Amino acid sequence: MDELSPLSQDLELVCGRCGEPGVYPVGTVSLDMDSQGQPTLDYISFSAYFHCRKCGGPGPWEVVDPAPLLDQLRALGRGQPVPGLTLDYKLVVEDTFLQTPALAEEVLLKRIEKSPQDTSLHLLLGDVLRRCGREAEASQRYKQALEVDPKLIEPRFFLLRAAYQAGDPAGMATQAILLLEAFLEGGKAFTEDLQQDAALKLIHTLRGSIGAFREQLLAPAETAATAKARTFLQWLFEQKGDEERVCLEAAASLLRGEAAPPEAFSPAAMKPDPIGFPVELNAPLREAVEAQQLNPAHLALVLLRDNQGGIRIIDRNLLLISDHEKLMEWTAPPLAQLFRGERPAPADMDHYPERYVPYFFFIEKHIITLFQSLGDRTDQEMEEVFSMLRRRPDGRRLNRIHDFVWQAAALLLATHPMSGAEFEALMGALERSARGWGQRPISRNYAAYLQGKDGRS
Repeated sequence: MDELSPLSQDLELVCGRCGEPGVYPVGTVSLDMDSQGQPTLDYISFSAYFHCRKCGGPGPWEVVDPAPLLDQLRALGRGQPVPGLTLDYKLVVEDTFLQTPALAEEVLLKRIEKSPQDTSLHLLLGDVLRRCGREAEASQRYKQALEVDPKLIEPRFFLLRAAYQAGDPAGMATQAILLLEAFLEGGKAFTEDLQQDAALKLIHTLRGSIGAFREQLLAPAETAATAKARTFLQWLFEQKGDEERVCLEAAASLLRGEAAPPEAFSPAAMKPDPIGFPVELNAPLREAVEAQQLNPAHLALVLLRDNQGGIRIIDRNLLLISDHEKLMEWTAPPLAQLFRGERPAPADMDHYPERYVPYFFFIEKHIITLFQSLGDRTDQEMEEVFSMLRRRPDGRRLNRIHDFVWQAAALLLATHPMSGAEFEALMGALERSARGWGQRPISRNYAAYLQGKDGRS
């Protein structure tokens, strides 16, 4: 991913197509190395983009007087710095020595015409054009490679860099999120070293983001993949402590395809829902699920952790939902708007009527995830949460525990029809259950009961 140092130097060359001599700005001169890694003058290439002034051909070219290059080569061998001279292996495609960027462009365009789905050709041409300063043409080649395979790492990385050089915060944010998505969806670079290098450079870029770039990165997500990328961003921006350790940990997480380290978030799904609990999504959620291609039968809320051992909820109405494979964000309306029908509540709700067991299960499996992630909450705290949801479903928020249970209730109502009376009765039964287990202000017997633990505290 390194660049050749920009340099202006002229050499007298002869065009191999028309034989016309001329002095051309060749940029950096590269000398080939033999099989033993020793420099030779057998193949001389140039970094600048130029064509013959007479015939318009891109080469090949012959150096009229190679003696100065030989002197430079000797100086290099003595350990002296030689600006504008570098040693490298020649680049050959289809038995053609790609001596200049213009010649490489001609050869690669012919190959691309024959094999337009070969991403390696687009990437190679993009790299050639980028290294000679033709950023716009290089970006176009990278975009064409991504049309074939959106998960390619290198072109995403260079498009991000191009947006940075152009001073385009919105473009930087777009490319950064797309590059995050590529990593999180299992995208690969050509080599492991390039993969690691791109991941670490991306993390440093994100950690250093400020102003409009940071604002664009945290703009509301519209796709499931973007939701996953934003989960990573939110975790990354909250990390404190040694900067290098944070960056290395984040890069390792990214290379594993994790939206955050394992302890930072956990899907709230303990086991499949009970048999006979048919899913009936309301229209807004159904449209979102179909658009993101999630499995409607396996939807569960995701609990996000912050770096201080608590829950991370930026907006109570913004739910992060998983089907155990994909993530999506969904903005839930007030709970009162999610009630469906006028069905009355049963008189024996406290005894868990068979019809309502799946509803209890849905709420309680999320609460179990809450306990396992944050530690058991007190009976008094859970009673207060359920009481608030029963009396005022959309009332003031108590704390983030209340927010998470509110989100679980929103997902329940959006996936399974319940009337307002049924919901009130359900929350009332949960409230009384938590109260019944409570023996003193700090007891946690309701948590022990849900998790199948013995004894009272």
